[in-house]
Amino acid sequence: AERRLRALNMPFYHHELVKKALNLAIVHSIITPNIVEKIIRLLKYLGRSSFVNGSQMAKGFARTATTLKDLSLDVPKAPEVF
Repeated sequence: AERRLRALNMPFYHHELVKKALNLAIVHSIITPNIVEKIIRLLKYLGRSSFVNGSQMAKGFARTATTLKDLSLDVPKAPEVF
């Protein structure tokens, strides 16, 4: 994932990766229970390696939080997973 992000060379869009990863974890948590742990490990790695900076990480979480109500229409347990 890091290699692909680095190749894009668009660090000001890293929050979109965080948002997409969180949405993926929430939506697929019903089918694949361990997806949440995998996404958490990925985000921790990207944060610890400073590849995704804190503000981009926070922005991704904030954007996911704002769409949580809509997401819970498809995945009723979305707030719990988030």
